[in-house]
Amino acid sequence: AAGIEPSEIDTVIITHAHPDHVGGMLDEEERLVFSDARYFISQKEWDFWNSDDAMEKAPTFMVDTARRNLDPLEDRLTFVGDTSEIVPGVRVVATFGHTPGHMALSMVSGGERLLHVSDAVLYPLHLENPEWTPVFDMLPEQASASKRRIFDLAAEENALVFAHHFPPFPNLGHV
Repeated sequence: AAGIEPSEIDTVIITHAHPDHVGGMLDEEERLVFSDARYFISQKEWDFWNSDDAMEKAPTFMVDTARRNLDPLEDRLTFVGDTSEIVPGVRVVATFGHTPGHMALSMVSGGERLLHVSDAVLYPLHLENPEWTPVFDMLPEQASASKRRIFDLAAEENALVFAHHFPPFPNLGHV
């Protein structure tokens, strides 16, 4: 809709490998949609979805989707850790728990800050009850600590927060 061709996309950040986050990376012929992009993911996330442990801790369809979409990226991946700068102004915030290597993103531009919490926080009720565990949080204790960490960071920095699972669109606010 914006007139941007997939071949113009040069950076793809994978916050975690759940189907709703990696499901659109391949076309109908199983080729990369963003064929000229560099891909970024945490090492922990990559290692988990490619491990035997994944089959024990996640539904088969999730593991299959993750592997099918991640495998073609192996030669294009850059592994990132907490506070890694992916591109100027975009840094990783480790928020493990939803998945073993889940990450959020801190973005700065023109003196303003945005925190994209990805799936570290799924519902507004977690602002008051970060210890409540959605069924999709694979490591509940780590997920609860990550919720607290991202809320504290948002409050300390007075950052605008983007939480794409929060209703209503555009899912923006402050903590």
